[in-house]
Amino acid sequence: MKRFLDPESPIMSFFGLVFDFVWLNILTLVCSIPVITAGASFTAMYSGLVRMIRGNDTRLTKHFFTDFKANFRQGTGIWAIMLAVLAVWYFDLRVVSGMKTDTGELIRVLLIVMLTLIIGIISCTFLMLSHFENTVTGTLRNGATLMLARFPLVLISVIAGLFVAYFTLRFPVKMAFVFICCGFSLPGYLLAAFLNNTLEKLEGKQESA
Repeated sequence: MKRFLDPESPIMSFFGLVFDFVWLNILTLVCSIPVITAGASFTAMYSGLVRMIRGNDTRLTKHFFTDFKANFRQGTGIWAIMLAVLAVWYFDLRVVSGMKTDTGELIRVLLIVMLTLIIGIISCTFLMLSHFENTVTGTLRNGATLMLARFPLVLISVIAGLFVAYFTLRFPVKMAFVFICCGFSLPGYLLAAFLNNTLEKLEGKQESA
């Protein structure tokens, strides 16, 4: 029992990681409630997830709000652009939703593919913003480039996020707890874990420049 309760034991370390994972998702969810602040919230989340993956985040809450504040202006600007893109996408979906033809079905499929690409770009853009200083345009460009360069890995994280979102909308009562625990942090963790080596290489190039 003493070994089980030892803070350094693998079991307690695992439970600590799970707690941090859930807590980071809650912080992200709460700070995204005003909607317009979601960009800064996602950026802070990715910064925290990368720290967790690298094993050097011992003050999760403090770091989250520090990153949230530091990236608020650019994160909000980028998110406003993304919201406009998503609004156009949703308008197009509504237009074709009443089309019961083969053409309408093809357009709906294309819109789903487009949504996947948009979410991939959004995710990679905020991941890049969490680690590198750049202009809004430069960060968006680098996010899109990263998404294309690592598309299969990014696609896995996007699909995970879409599954969580779909089942949460389909079964809101049953899935509410799951969404609160990992709705954002699960796909975010997958993306950060998949692209951590790429981030480290980019960080090395930046330091040597």
